[in-house]
Amino acid sequence: MAQEHQRCVIRVDQLLDYWVKRGHSIAEEATKFLEDRHAELTAALAAQEAQKKAKKPKKGEVEIEINQAEYKLLPKELLTRMVALRVQEEDCNAGSIFDCLTSENWPDEKFAISFISDAIPTQHVQVVMFNFNKE
Repeated sequence: MAQEHQRCVIRVDQLLDYWVKRGHSIAEEATKFLEDRHAELTAALAAQEAQKKAKKPKKGEVEIEINQAEYKLLPKELLTRMVALRVQEEDCNAGSIFDCLTSENWPDEKFAISFISDAIPTQHVQVVMFNFNKE
């Protein structure tokens, strides 16, 4: 599809790496955000461990598990800006094909489609999803 229609293929899961390799300020912003979230996770895990040691759970009391994956998610606004900047690059002049919509930096494919659509609001977005048998 990319060759036939002369479109740039953007691997959305590598969007942050794309900007990091180019030394763009948006990569610095995303990296700082993720570092701050990692520090928050470390503090939350330490607090949880301290609480476990301080008291034993009462009968019937359920311990709340910290979802570590949530601390790796980037904000939608930042992802939207990253896509908007990417499609402005010269290699995207004829249009873009977005591939690899899953990442640890956002919850799911639907979220990826949402921030891509927000990044290019005046363009038509067509979604084609292929699911291949793993057998």
